[in-house]
Amino acid sequence: MYSSVVGSSFFDDMSGLVSALSSGDNATASSMLDTIDSASSSLSSAIASIGARSNQLDTLSGAHNETLLYSQELSSSISEADYSETTVRSEEILTTLKVTQQVLSAILGLSLFDEL
Repeated sequence: MYSSVVGSSFFDDMSGLVSALSSGDNATASSMLDTIDSASSSLSSAIASIGARSNQLDTLSGAHNETLLYSQELSSSISEADYSETTVRSEEILTTLKVTQQVLSAILGLSLFDEL
């Protein structure tokens, strides 16, 4: 699609425009200007597409770097954890949850089977 924009035909078109202008052939010059304008539009579209893709790559790179940093911090946190303290804390949370559920169940006095 873009080969005609950057290929030799673009320069051939420019040379043809110069020749047409030199010889006073306005119809050919007008046609060559339309062709060059079309090539210019195609080139602009290609540049815009490349810019959009570059922005996407920058965004993905930033997201990747953030994920990498988070993973490194998490790995460091896990490797530095005091397992005995973590186990005790987990048991405390689990016990608190069980007691809370028992109290709530006693207060409400309901179960799922009562509703059926």
